[in-house]
Amino acid sequence: MFAGDLENGFRGMFSNAKFAENLVKDHNLNQRRPETQQDSEQEDLPKTPDPKAKNVRRRVIVREWPRDPKGPIMKATPPGKVAGNNLPLWGATVLDFFRTRRIPDCENLSTISTGSKLCAWMKEIGEFEHAKDEIAWAEDEADPEELLPCDMEVLLRDDDLRAPGVQKLFDEKFKIDGDRISSKRYLKFQNHLPLHLLPEKLIVHDPDDILHVHTGSHRPAEDRSTPRTYKLHLTQETRDAIAKERAKLAAAAEGQPREGRIYATASEEIITGKVKEGPVIEVTFAEFPLIPPTPLSTPDAHLYINSCDRLGKGNHSYVYRVAWEIPRSLVMEPYTCLACVEQALFKKLREEKPEAKIDETQPLDYQMEDLMVAIAAKHGRQGKMWIEERTRPGQELEIVDRVHGTEKVGVVLTEGGRHESRTYYEGANRRVPIDVKWTTPGNFCEHEEMRNRAPTTFKVSVGAKLSIENDDHLEREARNYQQFPEHFFQHWSGYNVIPPLHDPTPALAVVPQFYGYYVPEEGEAKDGEYLSPILLLEDCGVPVDVDELDMDDRYSYLLLPGIPD
Repeated sequence: MFAGDLENGFRGMFSNAKFAENLVKDHNLNQRRPETQQDSEQEDLPKTPDPKAKNVRRRVIVREWPRDPKGPIMKATPPGKVAGNNLPLWGATVLDFFRTRRIPDCENLSTISTGSKLCAWMKEIGEFEHAKDEIAWAEDEADPEELLPCDMEVLLRDDDLRAPGVQKLFDEKFKIDGDRISSKRYLKFQNHLPLHLLPEKLIVHDPDDILHVHTGSHRPAEDRSTPRTYKLHLTQETRDAIAKERAKLAAAAEGQPREGRIYATASEEIITGKVKEGPVIEVTFAEFPLIPPTPLSTPDAHLYINSCDRLGKGNHSYVYRVAWEIPRSLVMEPYTCLACVEQALFKKLREEKPEAKIDETQPLDYQMEDLMVAIAAKHGRQGKMWIEERTRPGQELEIVDRVHGTEKVGVVLTEGGRHESRTYYEGANRRVPIDVKWTTPGNFCEHEEMRNRAPTTFKVSVGAKLSIENDDHLEREARNYQQFPEHFFQHWSGYNVIPPLHDPTPALAVVPQFYGYYVPEEGEAKDGEYLSPILLLEDCGVPVDVDELDMDDRYSYLLLPGIPD
């Protein structure tokens, strides 16, 4: 277990789960040699194994939670922190899992638990003295956090601001026969789309007649440029759930409070942190107009499929990487331009206090502050602002092996000087409605004028499964995706211990994102031709090669079939 006097409170170094895994790796695999070893026996053993080694374990429980020898028998512990899957044993790092004695004086009965659960139980029964350091450690544990893919809105902004010539270079690089562009040109789409936002209609561009699969049917060359129309096919239960969700979202939007931005006038000493407490004149809340409504449905989307982008085939299906053109509104939330907000607020403040003397050569935010001070002084209002700070010093964390005595087997230096500060305000605040435009796709302000040339849709790369004729496995697979709980598609920080396994496993998604199951519209298939249904999924990598898995991942895959709902 860890030396108690060194572990207390220094968790900053373990905010990265990978770092924690490396720490455990050092603990388990560090080779120790007696000082009296003969020269012939002294081999250059590495402190840590080759990171490519697959026959070692890194995600293991190495800590113990001490108990009061006269403490009560552990029956049921209170709930601890949980991720979206609601599994009871969750820890931010592998060092947040413990073995403890359910019966304090019974050494042979060991129970696996987490710091948050044990901490809550210790407080419940009043057992503090024997696990002071572990309790302090658990109280500082990070909360579960959903891990989201890279913000697609930021990527779109970067793409919009590129020179047109750069865009053409990218297009040329991925050009294929027929002056078309391979789906490899586009970023993989990994965002989760709720079922109510799946496109109701799919316009499929299939110049290679891939939708016939291997039936041998082909359209005349002059007809292949005509797209096919597919419709979203969902179970009735899913349709009913979508209707309820849309009604819920519409009702929530009606009572949504106004958004805005806070501006405060304070002394320079407060702003720069030279003093921790001082007077502030007033806080002004610049209130925005009502935010545009969130889309509740997606009428249609386009799909582009090329024969050269096939990813693989199985006994009854073919998988292609395809380009999916969807509305930007699916990933881009309305926002306000900061420059526009300041201009609108300045205009309102100037109208309220036209006689105030300001230096118009100063930046706009300085002029705004002068106006706010003048307005607050007129009404005699003044609030209070203060800053609270916390700094964590660097410390050494010592690992002690109880099996081989108290000999030190590893020392890790924590990151020191981590500084945290929070600003507080106490007093009245003034709401000032301003006239500012919400930025939405195709509706950018003058400060982002060049982005108006971008379309209101964008293309991404996803996976498309096609089925051979007279095989309905795709429909059954789509039904499963609709029935899976939400957390099956979510990546969460930290780890779970899931019986019957005894070691931490990353709390990651277990299935790819589901982007809809589509079938041909009535009348699309003519003269007895076969058109495959389309199952759209996240293109999430390559098939698993068991021989390439390390020991930790092999253990993780053991639990996949048995994850509870």
